[in-house]
Amino acid sequence: MRILADEHIPNRYVTALQSEGFEVVRSKDALYEGAPDSEVLDYAGERNFVVLSEDRDFGGVETRDEDHAGVIACDIRAKTGDVVTAIRTIDEYADDLSGSVVRVPGKWV
Repeated sequence: MRILADEHIPNRYVTALQSEGFEVVRSKDALYEGAPDSEVLDYAGERNFVVLSEDRDFGGVETRDEDHAGVIACDIRAKTGDVVTAIRTIDEYADDLSGSVVRVPGKWV
């Protein structure tokens, strides 16, 4: 799974996911700091990234008419290990997150 981490995702999650072998790019590095959600979603979709965000309705995806590559909404108060475990489980069992919003850690741990 390729992950585009929104600028509000703590570095500890990015580092932990990278150490688990996930390709994780921060949106502020790929685009620019403060890039609108719509640009982040477009960038992710064009490059086959899933967006990792603290925002449960990132860019209005739950009501968005356009397709998107998928969003993982992260509770940033959660333990790093729980978030990594949840994302690893999603990666293992979900074939395609396109158009989906998945909340972690949730019941994935």
